[in-house]
Amino acid sequence: MQTRKSDSIVIQIESEQITCNRKDWLQHIPQVTGVYCFHDQDDKLMYVGKAVNLRQRLNQYQSAGRRKKHRKMRLIRRKFFKICLSLCPNEAAALLLENQLIRYHQPPYNVAGAFYFMYPYLAFHYNEPAREFSLIYTSQPHEEFSEETKFFGCFRSRHLSKEAFQALSHLMGFLGHLDPKLSQAHRQGTYTMAASFRQIDPYWQQSVNNFLAGESIGLLGQLAEALLEKPQARHQATEIQASLKILKRFFHLEAERLKLVLSRQGIAGTFVSQEDRDSLFIQDKHQQLG
Repeated sequence: MQTRKSDSIVIQIESEQITCNRKDWLQHIPQVTGVYCFHDQDDKLMYVGKAVNLRQRLNQYQSAGRRKKHRKMRLIRRKFFKICLSLCPNEAAALLLENQLIRYHQPPYNVAGAFYFMYPYLAFHYNEPAREFSLIYTSQPHEEFSEETKFFGCFRSRHLSKEAFQALSHLMGFLGHLDPKLSQAHRQGTYTMAASFRQIDPYWQQSVNNFLAGESIGLLGQLAEALLEKPQARHQATEIQASLKILKRFFHLEAERLKLVLSRQGIAGTFVSQEDRDSLFIQDKHQQLG
């Protein structure tokens, strides 16, 4: 590939391609909705993004300052030698195209959406005769889990979902007895965590189900009330409140949001595949925007 001078860049808009000066390239960018792809000097794709107004959005890269939140923009601005634009009829079409390109190419500067196969699920299994309750976090829902294991998700945030798993495990530990051997038995797959407890009342099964399904946040009030009767929990009031706060945030940002989208799209149950999640949310957003 022929090396270009550092003060010039290539802009490709659909099938049309022009070479221009790095200082005034923005004037060649149309003020329309579309998807933009930054390429480096070896023509390798660096980053994919979408914009309602391409010129306004790309101007943010050109004017990115020294603030920490602008670091990625500054890096891309310094390294890119080519930008390809795909024009779209509306924002929904741009969102879908952006998502498809990110998932297919996995550009190094795209994180959100590129690793959809890592989107997590939360699940639980309750053995009523033995009063055993197991809570599971996994990104591999099709591993060899028992048929009685109920899955919820997938959710978007691995960090928040993992925090919710840890918080709920922490609180359930005051209601029963942690069983390390049973926990290990439920750790199916590489990206899986499990916490299993003995002597858990069947009462909690429906409350946990409704919470993870995004149907009711009542579990948190029930947990708070039950833990008031546990001396050990009262001694850890600060930690208890922190766990409840994490679970509340997870419910509103992940579980409730997923439930709402599934309901609006006419999808029964509590499960959506990792591959379909992003496109489902994009479709729902487009419908809500009219």
